[in-house]
Amino acid sequence: MRAHAKAVGHTALILCTGYLTQNKGQALLIEAINLVRQRNPTLRFQCVITGYGPIRSDLQRQIEKYGLESVVELSGVVSDEILLSLYRKADLFVAPAYEEPWGIRINDSIQCGVPLVVSDRIGAAELLTAASGGTDRKSVV
Repeated sequence: MRAHAKAVGHTALILCTGYLTQNKGQALLIEAINLVRQRNPTLRFQCVITGYGPIRSDLQRQIEKYGLESVVELSGVVSDEILLSLYRKADLFVAPAYEEPWGIRINDSIQCGVPLVVSDRIGAAELLTAASGGTDRKSVV
């Protein structure tokens, strides 16, 4: 659990880690960020997507298409120290996968105490729901 609340006006940090591939859902996250920005352009947040993989250039083009370069960062592979720092700073971890048997990144998020949103296509979603990670099935997106 987080020790303290962030200051008013704080720019929220959304973190997504993993291999950059279709099934991990990073493109879906970028789509969602675009919709959020359209509906509330004054909302302050930053999204960092770590990792490498075959769709990196597609994701970069998608970010540029929506004009999200100041909001979404594809940081590539980062050191263990930087990754731990990102987890500690994150306000929300998002795992938007279309298909993922479990998701070690879910364990990392839980271990670091970061609130998380996972798709119902990740094996961890069922366990999180059963363990009251959400009040009902709808809370696991």
